[in-house]
Amino acid sequence: LDAATGKVGTKFGSDQLTATGHVLVSADGKLLAVTEDGPVAPNKTGWRVRVYDTATGKQLHDLDTGDAPVAFSPDNRSLATRSQFSFTVWDLGAK
Repeated sequence: LDAATGKVGTKFGSDQLTATGHVLVSADGKLLAVTEDGPVAPNKTGWRVRVYDTATGKQLHDLDTGDAPVAFSPDNRSLATRSQFSFTVWDLGAK
């Protein structure tokens, strides 16, 4: 939402979501990582991390994990996530 004009900006997410958790924006503002509660696989639900292009709202990655996003690498090619007892580094460079 643009505070000056009241115009709605890019909408992120899906109509299938039931909750949104952690939100992380990359240092350059180009990527948004969101922990969302939604379908993990057919007939299953669970937490996952989705990565979006902030300019277009297009979903770029759908990571099947219950972890929370912690940090993007400086070049946006990796995303670190954390769970209760560990960290995972995801390669985002493939897309």
